Amino acid sequence: MKKFFIICSFCCLSLLVNAQVFTGVGISLLLPHESAIQKDFGGGINIYGGYCLNEKLDIGIDIQYDRFVTIVEKYSITGVQAFAKYHFFDGSVKPYTGVGIGFFQERWATPLDFPDYVQNGFGISPVVGLMFDNDLLPGLKVTTEFSYNYIFADQVLSNFGFNLGLKYYFL
Repeated sequence: MKKFFIICSFCCLSLLVNAQVFTGVGISLLLPHESAIQKDFGGGINIYGGYCLNEKLDIGIDIQYDRFVTIVEKYSITGVQAFAKYHFFDGSVKPYTGVGIGFFQERWATPLDFPDYVQNGFGISPVVGLMFDNDLLPGLKVTTEFSYNYIFADQVLSNFGFNLGLKYYFL
């Protein structure tokens, strides 16, 4: 009887939660704004997942990895952040705005086999974007967004980003 109750509870919970869970992947083109070293441009990838509190508000976790062309070798910024995004309209094109707050790490290789330089800090990432419906797969969306990352560390880091991604809402 306990097993039956647990299975029924799990099924009911999955039906209630399933329509509100999403996951996604994206790529970014990054332009530096402030940094201690000379950076030209960069690119990155991110994966994320989250939960829709209602039709207009999404919350979730985003993991990102960015590489830049710089005067030093293997310059990268990684980050994990919690985000919230608010969608203004409910249609085939949804403009949105949001903010992310999280932990970031700057790293680059040093010459002569010294340990890599590492700097950690908390950051904030406001975004504005558009989410588009498509006809290929129900629940699949295309997102484009403009972001600004500002990382509070010993040496302040900031960059602008243009992000393109796919987001899938489990139906």
